[in-house]
Amino acid sequence: MIEYNQNENQLKIKIPISGIQELRDYKNAILRVLNKIEIDDCSPQMVYNLKSVYKLLEHLESDERFLSQNRDLHT
Repeated sequence: MIEYNQNENQLKIKIPISGIQELRDYKNAILRVLNKIEIDDCSPQMVYNLKSVYKLLEHLESDERFLSQNRDLHT
């Protein structure tokens, strides 16, 4: 789901998940796929695309403060 935040003038993507473990599963699956790619064999466009995917992955990082305040999400 994509939302536009007028106050911040930015789009936000919301992904419904059942908990932190599902988020970790998605992140780890993407990392395992990326691990199969030989960067030295990639075209400049593909390298650019890979950088975009890694940037997206940064948004999947767990915020430790948030997690400590929401322990019920760890399932």
